[in-house]
Amino acid sequence: MNPSSPPQVDALSVVVTGGASGIGAAVCRRIVEAGGYVAILDVNLEAAIALSADLGPRAFAAHGAVLDEPGLLATSHAIGAHLPPAKRWVTRAGPPTVPTARATPPAPD
Repeated sequence: MNPSSPPQVDALSVVVTGGASGIGAAVCRRIVEAGGYVAILDVNLEAAIALSADLGPRAFAAHGAVLDEPGLLATSHAIGAHLPPAKRWVTRAGPPTVPTARATPPAPD
């Protein structure tokens, strides 16, 4: 497959987490341009709704936080009521911050 050509997703339904902005939004646009359906999940529902409106009837916006398992289950039911069954998931979201341990070098003697 040519990396510059849209993927073959004609009539395929895809869920994109973090789909309202950045790379996620670009993925959503490519899916719809290629004839697929997209569920745009994002913690920023307002942005997801705006993108969905821009993409038209092949897009559906929903609030989704990847760390909220019960919420994602409820969201998956809503997606199923609006789009064909999802065959693929694209994960472009994650926790906003990941705790890291920082080593402090010893003070000079």
